[in-house]
Amino acid sequence: TLPSGRYRAGYRLPNGEKRYIEGTFTHKKSAKDAAIEAEGKVKRPGWRDPRVGETTWGEWHTIWWPSRSIEPQTKASEESMIRNHITPKWADAPLAEITRHSVQAWARSLVTENIGSEDEPRFRKPSTARRILNVFVSSLTAAVDAEIVVANPAVRIKLPPNPTAEPVLLTREQFAALSEAVPNSQARAVLDFLAGTGLRWGELAALHLHNLD
Repeated sequence: TLPSGRYRAGYRLPNGEKRYIEGTFTHKKSAKDAAIEAEGKVKRPGWRDPRVGETTWGEWHTIWWPSRSIEPQTKASEESMIRNHITPKWADAPLAEITRHSVQAWARSLVTENIGSEDEPRFRKPSTARRILNVFVSSLTAAVDAEIVVANPAVRIKLPPNPTAEPVLLTREQFAALSEAVPNSQARAVLDFLAGTGLRWGELAALHLHNLD
């Protein structure tokens, strides 16, 4: 009973924590009925506390990041992405309020932001933006697995394709200069073989003598 004479409905979660229904009631029976109904809902199998979704991405990061098992070099790279690109945007965002639209807009900004100067504009490659986005996707996938959110809003986000790089071709004069700089005849034979056949380095490294005609 409140000092005003109205009633507040309280109930307990499965872990014993006490919660109150928003608003008040004129009659004690109405408050009690509402409390019984609310407590019945939280005791049903599969019930999820809606307040869990209020966890911010920054709070979730402190839980999720130490649980990752990745190579040291990958860890250093991803820590840089989180520090420079993900945390400034999402640290204070409640997980339940992150939408596909907001993630799409952020991902798009990663490739449209001028990271150069006004005189010499420079932009991130879509592949770089995709690597940053993938770290964010991983964090939200883990949040789904932890049953904090029901779906990952960062999956299937569209980014522009990587521009097709122009092939770099050597002139005969450039190849001759390169060949002259090679220190020994065996190395020059390798160079001639690569240039003459078009094999990639990995293909040559895997080539055995018995494969040659």
